[in-house]
Amino acid sequence: FFFDTGASDVTISQVEATFMMKNKYLDAFDIIGRQNNMTAKGDITEGMVINLRSIKFGELCFPM
Repeated sequence: FFFDTGASDVTISQVEATFMMKNKYLDAFDIIGRQNNMTAKGDITEGMVINLRSIKFGELCFPM
């Protein structure tokens, strides 16, 4: 998992998303759609848009 403080979106890999689905942190209703994203190098990639219900760093929890 990478945390980029300059990013406008939170990005997780397919491995993390699969883990979250298997462990019921995400479900089919959290999948919103697809969008194109630009990397810091300027490359365009297609990704899925999902609803993260919250983000937790240690003891800090940020409900979305």
